[in-house]
Amino acid sequence: MVDPRGLRSLSLILSPHGQLTLASGPGHGHDSIDAGDGAQTVDGAASARIMAAFARGAPAGLFSLGAVEIATALPPTLHLFRELARDLVTALCREPELEALRGDVPITPDVARLEALVAEAPPMRGGEYLTRETLASLFEGARAFFVADVARYEGTVAAYLNAQSPVWNLVGRVFFHLAENKGDPEHPFAFLATHTARVTKAFDRAAKPVHVPLGRALENAVTADDRAALLALLSPVHRAAEASPLVRALVDADEIFHPLAWTSDEAYAFLRELPVLEASGVVVRVPNWWSRRSSRRPEVRVTVGANAPSAVGVDALLDFDVDVTLEGEPLSKSELRDLLRASSGLALVRGRWVEVDAERLRGLLDHWKIAETAVKREGLTFLEAMRLLAGFEGGAAREGDAESEAQDAKASAHDPTWQRVTAGPWLDAVMRGLRSPDGLAARGPGDALHATLRPYQKVGVTWLLWLYELGLGGCLADDM
Repeated sequence: MVDPRGLRSLSLILSPHGQLTLASGPGHGHDSIDAGDGAQTVDGAASARIMAAFARGAPAGLFSLGAVEIATALPPTLHLFRELARDLVTALCREPELEALRGDVPITPDVARLEALVAEAPPMRGGEYLTRETLASLFEGARAFFVADVARYEGTVAAYLNAQSPVWNLVGRVFFHLAENKGDPEHPFAFLATHTARVTKAFDRAAKPVHVPLGRALENAVTADDRAALLALLSPVHRAAEASPLVRALVDADEIFHPLAWTSDEAYAFLRELPVLEASGVVVRVPNWWSRRSSRRPEVRVTVGANAPSAVGVDALLDFDVDVTLEGEPLSKSELRDLLRASSGLALVRGRWVEVDAERLRGLLDHWKIAETAVKREGLTFLEAMRLLAGFEGGAAREGDAESEAQDAKASAHDPTWQRVTAGPWLDAVMRGLRSPDGLAARGPGDALHATLRPYQKVGVTWLLWLYELGLGGCLADDM
């Protein structure tokens, strides 16, 4: 009878010929331990995974212990063999040619490590057969299973390992870290290069990669005369130096191996090179206000239709307002003045680092201020406002206005992420009604219509009446 909570009592048995067998039975609680064979209950989901893996054979089960169950609480015997399998997966991740050779890399376990595992072995059935040679044979069997299993896998070796556990994508990798250094106003950023050679052994919580400063990792590899480790360390750094002048300068000056204090200009130069660094195989960790796709930056915000116009229809004149915001909050005149005086790079505004491009910001402001002046003189129609919201930046310019047309051309060349055209409260309500008529207050056709409308017809009538009151035209047609 299986425990209703899915608990299973699991242990590993070693045969006289050095073969592993998984023994299982119903669990009776997390404290149930059989001191004779090291059996102990494992939660339902984990026990199901482990049993399914060993059903494919002992090498598959052993590999799965190290690759998948890295953060699972396991009985003593399973924990012992997981340590052996974890060593294998860690060594695989550190191999620089793993992808090129499709996982078929020669890896042998460390003799001292095998002797330590034998010495640490818990009481278990077949424990008298546990030797250094037995562990080495089991290690090779798990490695051979990995090679054969990857050969059948359609994706990359990295994707295969990631499918076992995402943490393996970070083991054996070189990391470049950029962090804020708030204690030094002249050097407000800190840089550090690290290497992850293994994952934590805290099995009661999520496993995480263990970072070692790159300089220390290099010393360890040289001391151990570990050529594979040296290649794993230096290959991504070499590729990054070929693609990035900044990294090349750090390598030439032998500074890549030491913690560095950086100015905001140095940090900005580094942030600008993230795409080429990541393409080189380096994992980059930066503050969360910066990413490859966007950064915290001031934004020219144009708001149209904040208030209801005095008239209705496509020719109704809407209000038009231009300001500069940071994360949705308007900047003061003094803050904006300081930004326009700054050079390109990073600037500290309201205690937050933001990306600044003074020339671009000034060009956008000039363009929209000219448009704002034209709107105050001639007005902005509903149709022109809709064109603005649809992305036609020149919607507010007047034909024949050479200065505005020149500014339109200039503004169009700018990155749109530095500017935004938004609908004010009144126009936003109109836009929601256009897109989602179901949200409009229900309106009836009146007593003149002697018929019972279906639900979708009632929505259509409401929408048509709403358009009529706004002075807008509309077409309601069958979707056929």
